[in-house]
Amino acid sequence: MANIGLIRIDYRLVHGQVVVRWSKAVHPDRIVVIDDVLCKDEMMMLVYKMAAPKNYEFSLLGTSDFIEKWKADTFQDETLLVLFQTVESCYKAFEEGMPMDKVQLGNCPKEPGKTDVCKYIFLSDAEAGMLEKMKESGVTICMQNVPDDRELKYSVIEKKMKK
Repeated sequence: MANIGLIRIDYRLVHGQVVVRWSKAVHPDRIVVIDDVLCKDEMMMLVYKMAAPKNYEFSLLGTSDFIEKWKADTFQDETLLVLFQTVESCYKAFEEGMPMDKVQLGNCPKEPGKTDVCKYIFLSDAEAGMLEKMKESGVTICMQNVPDDRELKYSVIEKKMKK
């Protein structure tokens, strides 16, 4: 069975920090982007495939397709670095049964109606509620921009969102 080395929510998906920093910290065999919209867009699939480092396998899959492949042991003994663009897409995978021990928030953009949790994380009440449900089910939620940064615990989110 495959090993999930990192589950990260970062709206930029495959970008410099993932390619250069996180892939070196995790040492994945495969980078997997899970997104139900992007997986239907041939052009975006090509863009992300070209952005992924050539020394790693790359997959852009819909949620159900990933879970089906996971259950069928398609990834065998690979270590996966799994990327989601939004909290909602990660939560959908969680609800559909994707195994998750820990989820790392990377970069969630500032948008109207979102609370500033830290300098690179902005969350809506709905997103915070989804993360809370995941936490209550035993998933560790943390925030970390790059591997050298200190990992911020979920309590930071709780404090900021209760204001």
